[in-house]
Amino acid sequence: MKKLFFVIAVFAFIQGRSQLYLPVDSSTNLIALSKVISFDSSYSADILYSIAKEWFFDIGLKIQQEDQTMRKLAGVSTKKFSSVQNFAFITNMKILCDVKVATKKSKLKIECTNYIYYNYEPGNKYTKKIVPFNANCPEAGYLERLFKCNKAEEELKELSEYISEKFNHAANDIEQYIKIRHAKSKDW
Repeated sequence: MKKLFFVIAVFAFIQGRSQLYLPVDSSTNLIALSKVISFDSSYSADILYSIAKEWFFDIGLKIQQEDQTMRKLAGVSTKKFSSVQNFAFITNMKILCDVKVATKKSKLKIECTNYIYYNYEPGNKYTKKIVPFNANCPEAGYLERLFKCNKAEEELKELSEYISEKFNHAANDIEQYIKIRHAKSKDW
């Protein structure tokens, strides 16, 4: 009976708090999505690096940092998010994240970190000043702070799914892009 009461108390505590649906880096406490993609041994680190660099340009990411020796690239991705829910908590926002790619022999790692959001009204410019959602929600740009505000669980879940879907799409896109480009280079 005591165990049942403890389980119910823990469940009630968890239910009462806002849930972060995305992985958080324990050293920075920021949302961090990453995936390591493995290729066969014909993919050298240099080949992966040069094709990943082409991918950055083809999808419109400006390379902001490049380390050719360590075979690392970094840029910023921007996405627009509009909630389909009618809660007026999250309506329209611009989401930015740092995209990092690193390569080693037969492996590529893609990461998205430092997610920042800006609210906007359709037809107007984005505002860097974050519109306060309510008195309990901080006016900060890091998504982690937005998730601490537990006023709209459905919208936060929808936002989490959107971010996760966009990251998975980017990871799959770079993987397919590299395979296609590498196969074309072998044709010669």
